[in-house]
Formats: sequence, structure tokens, C-alpha cells
Amino acid sequence: MSFIPLSAATDESLVILVTGFAVVFAVLLLLIGIIMAYAAIVSGVQNIINNKKKKSEKASPAPVATTETPVSAPAVVSYDADLQTIAVIAAAVEAFYGEGASRRIKSISRTASSRSEWAAAGLNQNISARRGF
Repeated sequence: MSFIPLSAATDESLVILVTGFAVVFAVLLLLIGIIMAYAAIVSGVQNIINNKKKKSEKASPAPVATTETPVSAPAVVSYDADLQTIAVIAAAVEAFYGEGASRRIKSISRTASSRSEWAAAGLNQNISARRGF
């Protein structure tokens, strides 16, 4: 049997270890470079698209609505409400009562309920079923 001297085995092991670390770090640096280049390309394309959108928005004026709804939202909103939500509620009231009805929304507020939204929806469905809607 032939034995490898201890110093030769450790020298060979150290060479393999250092080579492995060098290869791993080189590949990691290559991947970092690829990812950074990809991010730069994507952000550049997004900037070009956003600039085109801004130019097209400036070129064409927004359409103006010409009809008014008979149900009006309150003039002064005392709480931080989303105007789209108010518009949806006004449209629902108009659809429920009809177009010619003279209904006015005086206030919109959240109700405090101990039920979850799913439980309240189930309760509303049961009530509607009993009424025959």
C-alpha cells in the first residue's frame, strides 16, 4: 500500500477548496451582473412606455359627461369618503327607485355591526327570499 504524505494531501485539498470558492463566487458575480442588466433593461422599457402614455394623454382631451343624474350626492362630505363609492351608491338608489323618481341622498355613513359581511349578506338573502324578491 502506498500512503500519500500528509502535507501533499492538505496541499491538494486546499487547492480544491480555493478553486471551488473561486468558481462559486465568479458564478455569483456573473448572476448579479445578469440580474442588474435585466433590471436596467426593464426599467428603461417602462420609462419609455410611461413617457408615451403621458404624451398621448396630453394630446387627447378627456371626454366630458353631458348628462346629469337625478340623484345628487351631498355637497359637503364631512368624512373621508371615496367619491367613487358615493357615485355607486347614488347609481344604486337611482336604479332601485327608477329614473323619474325624486329621491335625494342626505348622508352616507357606515353602520356599526357585530356581524361579519358574510353573515350580513346571508341574512339579507334570507329576508329577500321570504319577501319573494
